[in-house]
Amino acid sequence: MSLLSLDYSVLLFIQDTLRADWAFPFWETLTDLGNLGLLWILWDLLLLVRRRTRRIGFIMLIAIAIDTALTNGIIKNLAARPRPFAQFADIIPLIGRPSDFSFPSGHAACSFAAAFTLWKLSSRPMGIVALLMASLIALSRLYLGVHYPSDILGGLLTGYVASAMALFMNAKLSLFEHLCPSDTIKESKTKSGSNKEDS
Repeated sequence: MSLLSLDYSVLLFIQDTLRADWAFPFWETLTDLGNLGLLWILWDLLLLVRRRTRRIGFIMLIAIAIDTALTNGIIKNLAARPRPFAQFADIIPLIGRPSDFSFPSGHAACSFAAAFTLWKLSSRPMGIVALLMASLIALSRLYLGVHYPSDILGGLLTGYVASAMALFMNAKLSLFEHLCPSDTIKESKTKSGSNKEDS
């Protein structure tokens, strides 16, 4: 079975078996949160407001910017993959039909670029919530019929690369060191442990 056939089979299964009227608002809201990286930009602004998390916010912003350049500027145009509904008439999208190319998923790529960065730099609970939200936003694109599963996987990998590049740049160039103490990021992860030792 080819990759395209597998992608098509998964989408058809979701469409014929998993879709329900009551679930549509949930998945549509998740996709709306991912539009233009809305959720992650708002999350980033909250990080930038506080001095303690400001450096995390700037690194996350770089990851999102790198991802945007990779996804929308390079990979989508090179792959030039049509959307599922453009290739298969029986795949019916539940939202407006996007006009850009399908691979990789921009929603998934941006979400995972931000989430992987938060997983690496922030507290573990925040990282878990970020990865959960990224996964749900990515899955919403399948449920709504506007991406193939391999588009989502491609978005996840692109987001990971973008996050890794931002983290590498920060480590090598000491970006934003002047914005907060160098141990601020580590402190947010070890605070609870050190409190226990002090007691």
